[in-house]
Amino acid sequence: TSAQYAVRIGDILTNETLTSAVRRPYDVVVANIVAGVIIALAPFAHECCKRGAPFIVSGVIGEREAEVRHAVEAQGFALEETLVREDWVAMRFAAR
Repeated sequence: TSAQYAVRIGDILTNETLTSAVRRPYDVVVANIVAGVIIALAPFAHECCKRGAPFIVSGVIGEREAEVRHAVEAQGFALEETLVREDWVAMRFAAR
């Protein structure tokens, strides 16, 4: 089977045209960026995750792990796994 995908570049948090173009349910959503952006992105990520779909975040420094976890959980995700390497954290959540 072949995979189909589209690449779009822009700021999903401020560009409504981009936001509208990608707003639909996905099987997985991934964000490898700083904590503040992940926190701001969490509500939209929840809109874009099918029920049970993973939202995988990484690029979080250790001191902001709890803040990111709480913010993402507050948007309707359940934490399923946390990985830590040196002071970097990745977390896998599931959309409820």
